[in-house]
Amino acid sequence: MINLHASEHSSEQPELNKLIRAQLQVVEDNLNCYLHHDGLNGLENPTRMPHEWGSLDSLDDMRNSLYTAHYLLEMLTGSIVESLTGEASSPLDHLRDPDNFREIFAPCTTSPVVYEVLGLNEEEV
Repeated sequence: MINLHASEHSSEQPELNKLIRAQLQVVEDNLNCYLHHDGLNGLENPTRMPHEWGSLDSLDDMRNSLYTAHYLLEMLTGSIVESLTGEASSPLDHLRDPDNFREIFAPCTTSPVVYEVLGLNEEEV
């Protein structure tokens, strides 16, 4: 019953799904680069992850993209729970607030689709 409700509730939020999918694509791209890039050998002979050859910036980028995706999935879960209790709020409205947006997305690469879905200008946020 809960799974059915979660599925129905989620399917009623195409913009949130589009935003989450786009940001998860950023995670996938970062992850592929992180796992298959060796600072000394480029992409041809990946033997070490960036933190193993000293790129803490790459480690931060990976960690922050995972954190942001996790946060978005938690927002989705929260909206499902709220819809069960009759206290539904809009995760997109929360993300459209510039202060919230900067807090959530500032530390990582953000998909252009996220700006599009939220109706935000990348230079203004």
